[in-house]
Amino acid sequence: MAAASLAAAAYPERGRRRPAWALLHWVNTLVRRQRQAHDLHLVFTDGLTLCTVLERLHPAAELVRFRRAATRGPALSNIEQALALVWRFSPQASAMPSADQVLDGSPRDLLLRFISELYTLFVVRPARARMRVALPWLQQFLTPYGLEVSQATYAPPHKGLGADFRSGTALACALHALLPPARTAGLDGAIYGCPSNESERAKTIRAVFAILEAERLAPCR
Repeated sequence: MAAASLAAAAYPERGRRRPAWALLHWVNTLVRRQRQAHDLHLVFTDGLTLCTVLERLHPAAELVRFRRAATRGPALSNIEQALALVWRFSPQASAMPSADQVLDGSPRDLLLRFISELYTLFVVRPARARMRVALPWLQQFLTPYGLEVSQATYAPPHKGLGADFRSGTALACALHALLPPARTAGLDGAIYGCPSNESERAKTIRAVFAILEAERLAPCR
């Protein structure tokens, strides 16, 4: 769905750290054991989860050498394979941990930067590549609500994207237009009363992501 692409791309590739709750939500859609904010940096310390996550994000990859990484050696081997794949996508070197650091879950700040970098490489970049199609598609649904995609967003490198979509209002309007009212009831506040502070904007974005996730998991209707 193009709306999902725009939601993913609303944060710039570099410079601004993504909210921890957004990274937590994303990671929890990919892993079996759900994480909390306090232990998100430990998500890859089993020597297997990083491989399975990357295999989901990049289906052509086959990374797991050891399905039962019960000791440090096999776990490190799995993680090294996974990191080698990530390096192929030209990440920021400052956001890349060593295999030992991934396995140890330390330092915490570096591991959180690494998770954010994975989001950039496998979600944000592909989403931005689809902007030429997604933005005109979205505008047709925004017009009835009196909203417009700015020229700064239309023109590469899409510098206005964050300002246009980070509040969640535009995406909420698109979902309101596309889906039955019963599935978008939680968005009425964003649509009819534009979020005026950071707390309200975060609430709107959470509601948008929750609806997108529900639609992704729902059977075909």
